[in-house]
Amino acid sequence: MGIGKVLLMRVHQVLDDWMYVASVIDRLQLYIFLAIILAGTVGILIHAPHIFDFIDQSDIIHQILDSQDGSPIPEDK
Repeated sequence: MGIGKVLLMRVHQVLDDWMYVASVIDRLQLYIFLAIILAGTVGILIHAPHIFDFIDQSDIIHQILDSQDGSPIPEDK
């Protein structure tokens, strides 16, 4: 085996090592990205004030149709 083949094999080994390191870092960044996106989505949904309230849409439609100018009638609270 000549010195050229040994050097070429060593270069390929180093390249393969760096490709492995790059794939590990890529996978780690994917997990971090997914965790941030999921945490942000859950945080937004939890802090939305009326996201889980039931809304009777037919009642709102009747209120709009019953009003004179088409604007919704304010509810008494």
